[in-house]
Amino acid sequence: MRGQVDSQRAVHSGPAEAETVVVKSCQLVLGRPTVRADDDFYVIGGTSLSLIRVITELMDAGYDVDIEQIPVGASLTIRQLAAAVSRSD
Repeated sequence: MRGQVDSQRAVHSGPAEAETVVVKSCQLVLGRPTVRADDDFYVIGGTSLSLIRVITELMDAGYDVDIEQIPVGASLTIRQLAAAVSRSD
């Protein structure tokens, strides 16, 4: 799975770009054809291990992930995860 998120195809518009790449990474890692920004990562089949895989995919695609910004708890939306993602320069 590593490196399958295509950072060159994302729309470069800040938070919207982050949501786009996080959605694509979650689709790859979780094997789901549809993932929306408001979906709860854990409700749609995510686990702590698959979260690490998503983060690795994003970093391999050239994105920075601020782990400290990811909420710890029973719920994590894709949008919340995307808020921790920024483009590496």
